[in-house]
Amino acid sequence: MGCLEGTWYIEPVTRTYYGNTVDVKVLDVLSPGLKLCFNEFETSMKDLDNYHFDYIAVADTLTLKIESILRLYCERIGIVTMKPREKAGVPLVMEKLLDDLLSDLKDTPERPTGFKEEDRLLLKYVLTLKGHNLRNRGDCNLNSVQKTIYFVLWIETVKSTS
Repeated sequence: MGCLEGTWYIEPVTRTYYGNTVDVKVLDVLSPGLKLCFNEFETSMKDLDNYHFDYIAVADTLTLKIESILRLYCERIGIVTMKPREKAGVPLVMEKLLDDLLSDLKDTPERPTGFKEEDRLLLKYVLTLKGHNLRNRGDCNLNSVQKTIYFVLWIETVKSTS
């Protein structure tokens, strides 16, 4: 993962968990998923006849990592990732849905995000119910894994102009 060490993926984002301040780095969040992916590739190549690549585990893990990366990116550029909500008359604060985050990432002159519109819409199509829904599909395959790796590497290239 040395190729990602010179990127914004190693810059800390400060979060508060249960009253404690913690610095979170994308690369720390991402590493276990990438290790799983490459371990699966290596193990399956060593035993092509008997070992079956766990596409679902890899695609699911990396898809969740992509959402985490998007949340951390939003925090870096000042987009709030939580929103108030009420459930049974009780006020709550919850994480925004992925659709809401992707809408918030729309690049405008008032709020430049660094996301080209076609890239933002591609993410929305691939990851959400309005499209391919990679996040919740059970029919994962090598193509699903390739998409997740592509997005992990591509999001790193997005540069905020704010």
